[in-house]
Order: sequence, then C-alpha cells, then structure tokens
Amino acid sequence: MTIKPGQDERASPAAKAEDKAGEVRYETYLQLDKLLSAQQPITAPEHDEMLFIIQHQVAELWFKLMLHEIDAAIACLQEDQLARSIKILNRVKQVQHQLIGQWSVLATLTPNEYSAFRAALGTTSIPRSEQRSARHRASSRRNIGCSSSSSVTRIAHCWHGSVTTSSTIGS
Repeated sequence: MTIKPGQDERASPAAKAEDKAGEVRYETYLQLDKLLSAQQPITAPEHDEMLFIIQHQVAELWFKLMLHEIDAAIACLQEDQLARSIKILNRVKQVQHQLIGQWSVLATLTPNEYSAFRAALGTTSIPRSEQRSARHRASSRRNIGCSSSSSVTRIAHCWHGSVTTSSTIGS
C-alpha cells in the first residue's frame, strides 16, 4: 500500500483506502491483502485445513458483527429508541441464521479428513473464542439502564429466545 505524501502511515483505514485520485479502492478499504493472507495452515499437505480455517475465521467475523450490533441495540434502548433497537436485534437474528447455515459447509468434511489435521490444532476450538464468550455475556445482560422497563423486558425475552436457539453453534 502506498502512503500519500504528507499522509501519516498510522492514518485511519478510510484515509489509507483512497488512491491518488481520491477514489476509495475496494481492496484497500476492505484490507483484502491482510484478510486473504490470514489463512496459514499448519498441516501444509492437508487440503481440508483451509476450509476449517476459513469457516472459523468467518464465524469470528460474524461474532464481531453481533457484538457490534448488540452494543448498538443496548445504546438505543438506553436512549428509549425501541424501534431502532428491534431493527438492530433483527439484524443480529439474521446474522445468527447465517452463522448457523454456514456450518453445513464444514459438515462436508468426513471424520477421516477432519482427523488428518485436527490433532495438530491441540485444544483450540470455537467454544474458547473470546468473541463467542463476549457475545454470550452481552446477550445475557439484564440491566441495561433503559427507563422503559417494559420495552427492555420484551426485547430481553425475544433476544434470549434467539440466543437459546443458536447457543449450540460450534459446540
């Protein structure tokens, strides 16, 4: 990536994403060089490890988005913006559906294909994911400081039902 003259190399990703004409470049904005080089199999000859890595990296990205959205929903509830909070939580619900659906791709691995690289991973697993743990903590918050307690109760009830439905992800 080229830094513009006078541009601090610690500048924001948005500032770095512009080319010389000031146009935002898709691959720079999304930092595709970093994203697409983040898959580093440790059992090089095993073809299927790449599927495993990408599957779990995508799951971590979905977890990151869910945490971002849950924080926004809580902020909306604290400001008595119930409709906006519901919209955001519906987005979280859709992300959960996407996350659940993606596991069918990993299910294409046979037990022998999975075993070929699993031992090299040691005790690593998605239940040990920090973001997954944070999502569970965030989704179980009860007292979020909103003055409209009946709204909070309805949201919490709906949200907890949604989390319960998907809590087996990656277990």
